[in-house]
Amino acid sequence: PEGTNIQFDNFQVSSPELSFSYYAAWGASAGGISSIDGSGPIEGAVDLSLYVLEKSELFFDFSSWNGLSPILNRYKFGGYVNDIEVNALEWIQSNIWSLLPIMVVNGGKGIQAALNLYTYSQEIIPSHHLIESGELEIISPLTPLESEIINKITIRFSYAGQSDAFRSKVVIDPLLKEDEPLKYRDPLAYISYTRYGLREKVIEAPFVYDLQTAIRIARDKIRAHALGNYAIEISTAPKYGYLDLGDIVSISSEKVGFSNHKCQIVAKSWSDNRWRYVLHIEDNPLVTIRD
Repeated sequence: PEGTNIQFDNFQVSSPELSFSYYAAWGASAGGISSIDGSGPIEGAVDLSLYVLEKSELFFDFSSWNGLSPILNRYKFGGYVNDIEVNALEWIQSNIWSLLPIMVVNGGKGIQAALNLYTYSQEIIPSHHLIESGELEIISPLTPLESEIINKITIRFSYAGQSDAFRSKVVIDPLLKEDEPLKYRDPLAYISYTRYGLREKVIEAPFVYDLQTAIRIARDKIRAHALGNYAIEISTAPKYGYLDLGDIVSISSEKVGFSNHKCQIVAKSWSDNRWRYVLHIEDNPLVTIRD
């Protein structure tokens, strides 16, 4: 009609008489931003992260992200952002990185990623073995950390903008006697249930459309939150400065009864000519056995 202003680039229509909402969909092999190798649209978590980091012109550690491609690109995402006020870094932090089994920290080479020992559902091999001695001392008791306990989780995914609803969900439920369609058991969830009772959480993932990605996220979240978290602090000689945030190490100490106990470095500081590290302790009886 006369007086109607149509902007095809962002699907907006303004008219004194009419009001429209337009929705677009792209097929699996067409549309969207192309991946680096040109094999299809960007959908892998690392490819998407590198795209946002490069476009944002931020200082980041390319090798730390690229090295995780075989693992993280199995987490696939899709969708679009139609709000020009959205900050790219804030968007990827809240919608993508928060669902991945990683720690994102600022390192010497910029923003870097490291697999999170307590989120990633597969076994991770420690990069260093630490033994308590005069040059490396445990200076705090094993301390519980405040964290949310989750043993039943629902991931709502496959968002449909036109109906403003999620079309699917996956559930991990400790009370299931056997797996059902889109509902799964998990031994760690059951152990948590016997300790803490039922603890439920629902996560909405509007940029997840792939079923296997939704299942991985659900299992990772159970791994991260089913059991309580603990930490110790260690003090080391300057030569241990090569240890960095996100490193997964094992530690042995006769004093506290650790033998090759896996943990992850979550804090690093310099004080009184020594390095101080906070180690997040793995307390998963299905993975780590304490002597």
